[in-house]
Amino acid sequence: MSTVNYQLSIGDDINALVANLAQRIYNGEKITYDPDLLRSTVKPYLDGITKGYGKSLADVDWDTPDFKTLQKLTENVFQFSASKDFNLLRDMTNALKGSDGKLRSFDEFRQEVDRMNAKYNVNWLRTEYNQAVAASQCAARWTDYGKRADKNPFLQYQAVMDANTRAEHAALNGVIKRYDDDFWDKYYPPNGWGCRCEVIQLPGKNHRETPDADLKYCKVDPMWKVNVGKKGVVFPKGHPYFINQCGTNSCPLKSRKLADGTLKEQCKGCLQGMGDCEKYVDRCKKKSEYANNIKTIKVREYEKGGKEIWYADKDAEKKADFATIKTIARNLAKEGNVVEVMPRWHCKSDEYKHFYSDLIGTKYENKCPDLRINGKFYEFEGFVKPWTKDKIGRMLSHGLKQSSRIIIDNTKGCSHRYLRKRILRYIEMGAKIDEVLIYEKGILTPIYKKSGKR
Repeated sequence: MSTVNYQLSIGDDINALVANLAQRIYNGEKITYDPDLLRSTVKPYLDGITKGYGKSLADVDWDTPDFKTLQKLTENVFQFSASKDFNLLRDMTNALKGSDGKLRSFDEFRQEVDRMNAKYNVNWLRTEYNQAVAASQCAARWTDYGKRADKNPFLQYQAVMDANTRAEHAALNGVIKRYDDDFWDKYYPPNGWGCRCEVIQLPGKNHRETPDADLKYCKVDPMWKVNVGKKGVVFPKGHPYFINQCGTNSCPLKSRKLADGTLKEQCKGCLQGMGDCEKYVDRCKKKSEYANNIKTIKVREYEKGGKEIWYADKDAEKKADFATIKTIARNLAKEGNVVEVMPRWHCKSDEYKHFYSDLIGTKYENKCPDLRINGKFYEFEGFVKPWTKDKIGRMLSHGLKQSSRIIIDNTKGCSHRYLRKRILRYIEMGAKIDEVLIYEKGILTPIYKKSGKR
């Protein structure tokens, strides 16, 4: 199993957050949890999960084994991040006073905080990120192996077996056990920080299991005796950031109470962090639903290199101007342009507009342009009769809510000169228009294009 040396310098976001928190703590504020800090802390672990598992929570159907495993991994790293933040904030608070018990000057305090920040968010983060990648990779394989366990019931442990291999990991090399054997509850990798071991699924059913008597030399630190695929954990409960049963699905926060019926400060912060996690998972479910409703279903290519790209979006077909938009797209594609008829399903809810950017590959939140022509967005505005300066103004205003480039349906034939005059007048009033085309008799004609760099 390969690991990645995660290169991280303290980013401006973390720097600014820690600086603000340091000021607040120095001013006497008691802080055990900060939502902005949690979002910055959890991000590299979520990136590690995506890299290791090969897909993110939002990339898989929400009712599949992959989603369930990814959800558990996500919950674990949110819990870990909340606990990590608590430890950092506690250490920052303790740094207010020096070894002599006297209050440090703010400059001295900030120097101590900067050292802590580098320790938590640079030095330790590299190892933690590698763990997120390795654990997620192993979890993905475990889920995948389970799908084929009936036909291929045997798994084999494989250590790298070089000069850097730990003796306890070398002792496990070659062990063969069935997928459902309890052995994998204790010895499924990763079995330590930086562990490079892996487990492979053997083809067929004719394999000899390793006798239990041959396992007497197999030893792993108790913290790592967990199957990351079964439990869905990146960071086991034995990690020093955690307390009590933190890091497992049996965490007492599920009932919001500890054994004595109270919540410790760390648990209060973790509870808030898990609330953020629930919102994140819910958004991923909706994003998965969105992605499954909006898919590229047809790409039609033409001789001149043009392309017509369509999405599985019934809402677009309900639009009054759909037939005209369809004709425009086809004519432009035949001329050698790449034209996408953009989906409109996301416009039903503001919740989905955030995800629209991922689909189209660029930021375009809260906007629903009709077409993307050679990478530029255009909004189509239907014919308004009769043409008046007020109606033209309202039409331009409506179109600009979606794009700075507008196509006007001029089927009934308004004067080009009059349209251009109204467009220029609207620009003089402050409208930011990059381009206006008019559509008539199946042809697009430029009527205004902003000059200069933009």
